[in-house]
Amino acid sequence: MNGSTPGPGLRRHFFVRRSRFFAVSRPNRRITPTVPTRFPRPSPGFTLIEIMIVVVIIGLLVALAVPAINRVRASAQDKAVLNNVRSLASAADQYMTETGASTLSRGDLVGSDKYVRVFGAVANEAYPVAFTQGVPLTVTGIAGVRTITYGL
Repeated sequence: MNGSTPGPGLRRHFFVRRSRFFAVSRPNRRITPTVPTRFPRPSPGFTLIEIMIVVVIIGLLVALAVPAINRVRASAQDKAVLNNVRSLASAADQYMTETGASTLSRGDLVGSDKYVRVFGAVANEAYPVAFTQGVPLTVTGIAGVRTITYGL
């Protein structure tokens, strides 16, 4: 380095004094304590506790969401079944008005050339097989639990 001495702080010498590490700058001989570098710095990452906390929070959120999703599903099934019952009731009313009959079967209402073209169960429910004028329609076993009654 072309014969000149390095500036202060560029070259440091280490020595042990009372079992602590000290650095001495050559030009002014200041003693400053330094941290030993025997152990490398740990890499930045997540600890096991942090990961466990995140898992617990996600579990709580799922536990809160599942009952809400089930309520929404049940409500959607009930609305679909109610729409089916309304279609059957409307078709039965129209059939009874046109023919003058007071009792009819579901076969008289459902079919490709009848009042209700397509009809299917939504949640394994059981629709009535026969319809009588003035008697409410009762659908049982919606998802194995619920019952809906629709008056004509």
